[in-house]
Amino acid sequence: MALLEHLKMMADYHQWAHARLLQYVEPLSKEEYHQPCGLYFTSVHGTYNHMLVGDCLWYGRFVNEREDLPGLDHELCSSRELLVPALTVQLSKWVDYVGQLTEEQLEGELTYRSVVGEQYSLPIGGVVGACL
Repeated sequence: MALLEHLKMMADYHQWAHARLLQYVEPLSKEEYHQPCGLYFTSVHGTYNHMLVGDCLWYGRFVNEREDLPGLDHELCSSRELLVPALTVQLSKWVDYVGQLTEEQLEGELTYRSVVGEQYSLPIGGVVGACL
């Protein structure tokens, strides 16, 4: 399978897997959703928020829409009612982005700055794959 076809499949899977995961989170009460439960980002909400932060940061690097966030635990949305739709929209952006990529673009380099300001240059195809 060619890299571009693989990435398109992964973008679709990324969106599907998150939608499936959200089905299991939906029944949680507000308290359960926000309560500390031993996760690295404290709660289900903190973990979902981190997923959105990461997706926004990486997607922004590809489309030149830099997100200036103070850290990977920065809260973008304070409630599930805001976070779930924001994450759903963000995931659909990846599907659209990967859908318009060409094989030639995958051979290029992505140059970006990390959240602490360090500059990196990495192969676009590999980085897109890691984001999905």
